[in-house]
Amino acid sequence: MTERQIRGVLLIGGATSVVDGPCNRTERPVAGSVVVAQTLTPRLYDALTAARAVVCGSGGRTGHMQSVCRAKGIPVLRVDPGDLDKLVGVVTLDLERATVVVGAGGG
Repeated sequence: MTERQIRGVLLIGGATSVVDGPCNRTERPVAGSVVVAQTLTPRLYDALTAARAVVCGSGGRTGHMQSVCRAKGIPVLRVDPGDLDKLVGVVTLDLERATVVVGAGGG
């Protein structure tokens, strides 16, 4: 797989500028993962609190689950909803550039 960068909007920053991990599209907690979801909902709480980062397709900086992520220091990046399906395997979030790297550069 070739490296692909997906641009987004940083909703919540983190303690570091780069975060990586395997994509988690389930509602189950996977330690060290990057949760990938269309919308952040309370059903994702356990998955979010085990994650290193979150990539979503909708939402803003002040949503309830975004506030939970902010309080727990979990970065959140919003991308175009059409790009969510491109996030597979291990991905790397560059928080300073508000991008997700998939492929050779991802992990």
